[in-house]
Amino acid sequence: MRAGGGRCRERFFPRVRRSSSQYPFSYAVGRFLRIIPLFYFVVFLYYCKGWIGIVTSEDLVLALTFESDYGHLWTIPAEFKFYFILPFIAYAIIELYKRYGVLPASFGCLVLMVLQQLMWPFWLTPENSIDTRWYLYNFTMGSLCSVIHHRLRHKLDGRMADVIGVAVVVLIAMSFPYPRNILFGMPIDKWLMNKFLLLSPLRAIFILVLADGKGYLGGILKTVVLRKLGDWSYSIYLIHIMVYAFVGLGWPVSVSLMLVGIICSVFAGALLYYCFEGQWST
Repeated sequence: MRAGGGRCRERFFPRVRRSSSQYPFSYAVGRFLRIIPLFYFVVFLYYCKGWIGIVTSEDLVLALTFESDYGHLWTIPAEFKFYFILPFIAYAIIELYKRYGVLPASFGCLVLMVLQQLMWPFWLTPENSIDTRWYLYNFTMGSLCSVIHHRLRHKLDGRMADVIGVAVVVLIAMSFPYPRNILFGMPIDKWLMNKFLLLSPLRAIFILVLADGKGYLGGILKTVVLRKLGDWSYSIYLIHIMVYAFVGLGWPVSVSLMLVGIICSVFAGALLYYCFEGQWST
């Protein structure tokens, strides 16, 4: 799942603790306006070109109503539908936090994640499924981060944050197909596809130690360039396949062409952000 889900929970949990009962409604409206208009626009673009399987009017309706997966857009229904569940999970965790403290609230998240895996184990996750239940573990991990972040933020210095952050990046990189093949002789296949049970804790640790921008690595993540890329990430994700297709028309595959595609995707994502997503950011 995209990082956006974790960012949403970081915003949702602290504000609910100190705001009126109207905040969940405004939060829901904000999520809708940020995600749906741009998603619909991009789906229509792919439909006009007949790409990623959105060919007929029936395909268009199925894509717009989150009833079928098309290309890379399958992640959006899976994530967006979680926002209907998040207020209930948030309420339960916040009540545990307010009444009993961070440890019981964290334990509650862990119990919830165990139950989720007992009911929907990660190794049975269908490929590119739009069914949110298979990814509840990931989203609940983000909720756990929101609970324990305040307690841990004062216990880390910059050096420790750098060491842990670099270690997480190395471990995640080692899980990629080619490094796996070189280091461990594992075949280049889809082994990583459903291994979010392993990757989610690593991503959570990375966020926890670097969310406050500590150390050299945290400083890099706070730069204007990376902050902007974070703002544009949703738009870039939606449009990048179309950009790659246009850039690659009539040209042989090459590293230079890939770099051009990446740069063009960033510019296209930035344009979409300011035309759609950025309009609702306030």
